Amino acid sequence: MEGYEGGFIQIYRMGSPIGVAVGYGTYINGEPYGHIANTQSVRIPLPYGTYNLHFTCGMTRRCQDVVVTLSPESPAAYVKARIKMGFWTNKIIAEEVDASTMPPMN
Repeated sequence: MEGYEGGFIQIYRMGSPIGVAVGYGTYINGEPYGHIANTQSVRIPLPYGTYNLHFTCGMTRRCQDVVVTLSPESPAAYVKARIKMGFWTNKIIAEEVDASTMPPMN
């Protein structure tokens, strides 16, 4: 893409039997972006900037958000999201990781 100045965020939803039939709702800077299926990876091209990622799953709205910054020096961000079982409620944990820990894109 000529003239495009940006990078991408790659998100991997780690496999879990909890909520397997329900996609993780994905929000970037508060705006809905779609759903990610169990064990799915997506790559989202975005202009350089700072982004807050938030995820939901069914009734689970609690999320440990992650903030990533894309720049010419660091044009890619890699994020893994998983659900953590709680006594009363579940919580989605999102964390930035190294590219070497990500599964290959399908």
